[in-house]
Amino acid sequence: MCDCKQQMIDKFKEFYPDAENVSAINYEILSGRSYSEYEIKFPNKKKPSSRLLLHSYCPHCGKPYEAKEEAL
Repeated sequence: MCDCKQQMIDKFKEFYPDAENVSAINYEILSGRSYSEYEIKFPNKKKPSSRLLLHSYCPHCGKPYEAKEEAL
């Protein structure tokens, strides 16, 4: 797996040296893969619904994420 997430965090720390904390908020915790969140508004519903799309490739370098073995 690539280290783009950590590289981006390090660059933000360099650019904002007075920041107390820098963290990536669009990464799924268990797999470490990034995701996009989409909001969908249906005509019969008052509140929009949100859906997450887990990326198969790193959005920064384009390398595919490693496939995890599924538990039986």
